[in-house]
Amino acid sequence: MQPQKINLLIHCRWLIPVIPENQIMENYSIAIHEGRIVDLLPELKAQECFTATKEIKLNRHIVVPGLINTHCQSSMRLLRGRQGAISTELEQEKSSQAQNSLIVDSEFVRDSNLLAMAEMIKTGTTCFADMCFPQESLIETVRNTGLRCQISFMVCDSPTAFAQSAEDHMHRGLNLYDKIGEHPLLKVACAPHDVFNMSDSAMQQISTYVNELDLSLHIPCHKTTYEINQSKSKHGCRPLARLNNLGLLSPQTRLVHMNHTNADDMQLLKQSNVHVVQCPTSSLRASEQLFPAYELQQADINTALGTGEICTGNSLNLLSEVRAWALMATTDDTNCQLNNVYRALQAATINGAKALGWEHEIGSLEAGKCADIIALEIDPILQQPLYNPQMQMIYSESGIEVSHSWVAGQPMMLEKQLVSLNENKLSQLANDWHDKLVK
Repeated sequence: MQPQKINLLIHCRWLIPVIPENQIMENYSIAIHEGRIVDLLPELKAQECFTATKEIKLNRHIVVPGLINTHCQSSMRLLRGRQGAISTELEQEKSSQAQNSLIVDSEFVRDSNLLAMAEMIKTGTTCFADMCFPQESLIETVRNTGLRCQISFMVCDSPTAFAQSAEDHMHRGLNLYDKIGEHPLLKVACAPHDVFNMSDSAMQQISTYVNELDLSLHIPCHKTTYEINQSKSKHGCRPLARLNNLGLLSPQTRLVHMNHTNADDMQLLKQSNVHVVQCPTSSLRASEQLFPAYELQQADINTALGTGEICTGNSLNLLSEVRAWALMATTDDTNCQLNNVYRALQAATINGAKALGWEHEIGSLEAGKCADIIALEIDPILQQPLYNPQMQMIYSESGIEVSHSWVAGQPMMLEKQLVSLNENKLSQLANDWHDKLVK
């Protein structure tokens, strides 16, 4: 039998496909053609079955599905950490005014997106859900870079620099929805913002639009006890119960944070089949208690991971969030600890794909799925001997670096070098913005 001609053959020292569960394959290869995985098979067998235009040998690497960041704010990347450098009330007020003007500055948004996407590629993210105002520049930036993205356009009840009302925000977001159309790497979701301050009429308006268009919802919820108390004071119930009363809880809904839950909340989450997105680093800063990672896992509620709000100083390194989530979800049971290594990787891959409605395309390495793949290089001194690649990847602080990245078979990074972005230009761009923003 003649070997099948394909575009790419990746030979992996260790391969963790995520599905099937808890499998680590040694000396396996991934056959890729026209952006999709054709097969996963032992390296020697792959050499017999396929002849590839390009072959890549990853002899010191762990190869996994590309990571999925299900909540970030890439358009604010240039402001990361700036809040901590502002001291007086007057300076803070000026900074807030300046920030409001920046959200409608297309150059600022574009450059923030570029810097954010470079950071995500270098740390293993191949798909992200971006909560932002619906700037059209983000569409072109994502298309040019080649990452996969779901744009969650923000809807506010009060005026912003972008729009004057909830209906105005919604129409601008729907305009973005129309422009994206059927692009294979882009989706659109609706993200009501500051929901405990939004009126019932505005929320019902959002419900009508999302149901008519079958849009996903992306809603920050139960991040702090302040938010919960405000909702109880204004609306007579907890935020989650209010969302349920307004018909906004469904399998199309992603709830970001959910740091504070009680028995009634857990019941609502389970019966409505919503997805929860946890941002461990952001949550630990904002909450006076640990987020319920273990409880959500035990209740079998689909839990994905995000990096959270960027202005407070959070990085876009999802691997750091994976590690934090694994530690928070772990009990003293040794078997539970071992299982959580897999669950943590699952939260950053297939669970994120389910939350975004992309589980049939990405989130695991399976024949027929898109070739969204990353490789992590193992340092021969810091990480040897290597007994459990999956555990080492999740818990290790150093000695493991993302070296390669592909989205739909197209390279984003090879040998730690970005393919579609110029690192030197991005560094200069960031410095130029720094000089503008500190004036």
